[in-house]
Amino acid sequence: MKQIWLATLAIVLAFGFTQTAAHQDVPAKVKLQRVFNKGEKQDYTFTIEFKDSPSIKLEGAYTLEVTNVLDGGKAEVLERVTKMKVTFEGEALDDSELPEPETLVYNAFGLPEELSDEYDLTSILSYVGAWLPNEEVELGGTYDINWIPSGTSIKVSGKATLIATGRLFEERVAKIEMELKATGNAELGEATIELTSYLNLETGKVVRIHGKSILLVDGERVNTDFDFRKVRS
Repeated sequence: MKQIWLATLAIVLAFGFTQTAAHQDVPAKVKLQRVFNKGEKQDYTFTIEFKDSPSIKLEGAYTLEVTNVLDGGKAEVLERVTKMKVTFEGEALDDSELPEPETLVYNAFGLPEELSDEYDLTSILSYVGAWLPNEEVELGGTYDINWIPSGTSIKVSGKATLIATGRLFEERVAKIEMELKATGNAELGEATIELTSYLNLETGKVVRIHGKSILLVDGERVNTDFDFRKVRS
């Protein structure tokens, strides 16, 4: 996204990410999988910014809680939006009504098995960067992503690359870059998504996902930046 040195410096200074040094014992492969634990609860903040005119910025917070672990590596996850602020052309709007909490079944790859038709290609951005292949991946290696949740016309496919492993604050993470294409029906349009994920190496839980998407709907182009971050206790 930027020159290599600037990007590395920004990560180290702003986000505390330290890549495993070359002279240390680095495993040739790492297992990338989502491991759900009942009672696991995590708060996140989010920013979604539509860059075109009119400019719109969504900010807020949400909580993910694993309420039940199912067979086959699946889990029931309670999603609850706890805060949301909408800014239109730099001016904050009145408080938006928060959506009702929702329990979804997540599959063994770390994403919901089913979505309602209320979801669009922007509201899935917090999900797609969490997709893991449930297999060992070499550093620098790639793997395919295919997510077709039931209950909606949305389909997501693309490639992911394991860039590095290292530390982000107190936890070991995998740094993964993804290039994705999301499609839906004529009303939803299609989107190209480029993102970077930092996922916990032990559990696959999201630590941070950030990137950009370009949405095409009815011939209109919408450029979006997004950032989802774990709240550190």
